Amino acid sequence: MSGSMGCGPIKRLARRLTEMLPEEGMLIVICGHNEKLYESLLELGNRSNLRVLGFTKEVPAYMDAADLMLTKPGGLSSTEAAAKGLPMIFIDAVGGCEGRNLEFYTRYELAETADSVNRLAKLVCTNLADPEKLRSMSQALRVNFRHNGGVEICDVLTKGRRVST
Repeated sequence: MSGSMGCGPIKRLARRLTEMLPEEGMLIVICGHNEKLYESLLELGNRSNLRVLGFTKEVPAYMDAADLMLTKPGGLSSTEAAAKGLPMIFIDAVGGCEGRNLEFYTRYELAETADSVNRLAKLVCTNLADPEKLRSMSQALRVNFRHNGGVEICDVLTKGRRVST
């Protein structure tokens, strides 16, 4: 996933991953509203391990089916994935919120990142080849993220009580 606008080095990364993924691997790229990215990915040709999608409201279902998610460290996608315990590799962070999210997730080993397309692709393949690491990342996300945070925030606001951390 590359945000609703489809940002990042997605075409280069998709090309590299389709070359490196094991035979049973499948790469699903959700381009969001970025029609130019969608069209450019179709130019990669008919690859048996690549599915290209535009904007979809079915993101939760794709997350449920995924072993690993590559995404920008934006607030919404990363939080949704964390709540599901879906291991993440972050790509192409933009400053501000994304930079802080990247720092937080990587500092606490809740996600990983790399600084080039080749390193990202290798990191993906290494993680997919290690089910125990994926389970460990998933468990860390489930343990460290509150699943009732919205309710707790409402309680704090309406009742003025403090939430334990």
